[in-house]
Amino acid sequence: MDDILAARDRLQAAGARVLGSGEPKIGAHGKPVLFLHPKDFNGCLVELEQV
Repeated sequence: MDDILAARDRLQAAGARVLGSGEPKIGAHGKPVLFLHPKDFNGCLVELEQV
């Protein structure tokens, strides 16, 4: 799970907001996911999934 946490940290350092607690949750595919705030990406909800 280190990669998704590193990606989260880099994005937050660049000003992106992570939705929820900021901690990855297990998504529909059984892998950790995070969502980024749409207002930071021109209205597009961005999902990060650890693969």
